[in-house]
Amino acid sequence: MLGEILGMVAVLMAMLFIYVSMGQPMRVLNVLLHPHPNSLIFWDLCSLSGYLVLNAVIAVTILSAEHEESGPPKWIKPVIYVSIPWAIS
Repeated sequence: MLGEILGMVAVLMAMLFIYVSMGQPMRVLNVLLHPHPNSLIFWDLCSLSGYLVLNAVIAVTILSAEHEESGPPKWIKPVIYVSIPWAIS
């Protein structure tokens, strides 16, 4: 659980580094509104936001299962396996 939360914080930091390197906040909006397949920043944002969503889903699901004192659902295990190669991306 600590690893999931630490992963979410690290991804948020990486997204903030991209935000700062773009210079102006409107440029981030421009990347999202007009995506270009050759843009590395667009693919970075897609990869980081996807990994952030995966980590958030895993953390919320496992924490709610622990709060209810039941086992985690069976569908969470494949999501965890998907998040491992996504972290490398």
